[in-house]
Amino acid sequence: MRKITCAVVDDDADAIEYLTTFITRIPRLKLVWTETSSKRALKRLNEKEVDLLFVDISMPYLDGFSLVHALYPKPHVIMVTAHDSFAVQAFDLDVVDYLIKTVSFERFMKAVNKVIAMMGMAAKEVHVRIERDFMYLKDAEQEGNTQFVKVDFSDIHYIEITNNTSNIMLSGKRKLKTRKTLYELEEALPEHSFLRLHRSYIIALDKISSVAMGKSVRLNEIGVTIPIGEHYRGVFNRVWKELRGEG
Repeated sequence: MRKITCAVVDDDADAIEYLTTFITRIPRLKLVWTETSSKRALKRLNEKEVDLLFVDISMPYLDGFSLVHALYPKPHVIMVTAHDSFAVQAFDLDVVDYLIKTVSFERFMKAVNKVIAMMGMAAKEVHVRIERDFMYLKDAEQEGNTQFVKVDFSDIHYIEITNNTSNIMLSGKRKLKTRKTLYELEEALPEHSFLRLHRSYIIALDKISSVAMGKSVRLNEIGVTIPIGEHYRGVFNRVWKELRGEG
């Protein structure tokens, strides 16, 4: 079955990075290119059409609305933005969906499924939760990187990426280094128990002891304070509200 060709336009490189990761997790999508410049994106879209465009709203030269207005024929459009006040204007453009950064994979998949349905393609079920309570990882510090280590999810406090190595901080102040990226680990971890809250950190939600003004979290057992990245703050605040029983 033909894949859905898509492109991403956003002047925020971090947003492009996680959207690219989401797209690669969906077999029906084929990412053709990404652009941080709406001017260059307009030229590329006029030269060759794509089926689906993921586009930000606030960008220099051409904002997302102006870019979509300038396209003919127009692809299916999903807007991904930090602003929640332009939804009406977006749907007046007949966009498929309007996503608020930093969007979860489930919400992203829901939007993509709308495009799949509109194009007459049966949606393939995507499993995002893992029933296991552990995973096996290669120890990057072992010679030859051939030894697998069992890691119980309940032992993980947080994961930090440094110098292309993911450091998994475990109970008892133990640490495991792995060559797996944060995105690969995020996909393997149960999403109801772990949260990406910075481009360099994933934390275990049940290890949070306090939150400082929505800007950092404290993991008291190992005495660490983890910053909350600006682009991850919205998702964290919603999760934190649910953890307090206010969701």
